[in-house]
Amino acid sequence: MKWPKKKLIGRKVMAFGNVDADNLPLVKSLGFGGAVILGDLWNRFNMHTNRDYKDLITHFRKLRRMAE
Repeated sequence: MKWPKKKLIGRKVMAFGNVDADNLPLVKSLGFGGAVILGDLWNRFNMHTNRDYKDLITHFRKLRRMAE
């Protein structure tokens, strides 16, 4: 991937969209200040059928550890 010489990504820029456990290491390596995790969490839980949040919370904690 070819990146411009001017540094556009930094600690004040968040990666947004399609961020999940598979590409979170790439997001970190590119120097983003953080990542907005939306679909990866939303797609793991259906509020109409699931009443147990344990799997969702476990996955969130995994992502948080990966981001540290």
